Amino acid sequence: ESQTCGCGAPLKAQKTRKKLVLSLLGPFVAHETLCECPACGCIFASEALTRLVASGSRAAYDVLVFVGRALFQRHRSAVEVLLELDARGVGISPSEVAYLGRKFIMLLSFAHRQARPRLRREMRNNGGYILHLDAMHEGDAPVLMTGMDGLSEIVLANVKLASEHADHIEPFLRQQRRDYGIPAGCVHDM
Repeated sequence: ESQTCGCGAPLKAQKTRKKLVLSLLGPFVAHETLCECPACGCIFASEALTRLVASGSRAAYDVLVFVGRALFQRHRSAVEVLLELDARGVGISPSEVAYLGRKFIMLLSFAHRQARPRLRREMRNNGGYILHLDAMHEGDAPVLMTGMDGLSEIVLANVKLASEHADHIEPFLRQQRRDYGIPAGCVHDM
């Protein structure tokens, strides 16, 4: 890890701390040394540790991904996820499963936004994309609108709308056009 600050000054050890990390490979105690730049006061944490577990979290990223995939790909309940994690030696609470599920979705959304330029480039190189639109809702509940490329079967966007009225769908379609260009075709049931 770095021995000098971006300003060029050598780093000094500020303190060492222990952190229990829950991983699918088994729990471990990480010993992290925080370093401080005496010139500018910047604090440096372990980059290796932040690649394994988020700051302020005790669940490693492999547990976060396991929870997210269990909830959203394998359609497991929080109780089922807890039992699966317990069998792997990872003891967390039901509220932590819910928190990790929400965090998984937020990080997935962030990664998807970062991938937009690459997705757009790939779709353009493949001759364009066919936008499949569909919305789901029950009664007066908000509508979940999804846009998917019918050729690659990649979900391009999901958004919650007040209704399927054109006034609500139009901004979604304009955003699709800004993000991915004009589709070669469109498939929808409206």
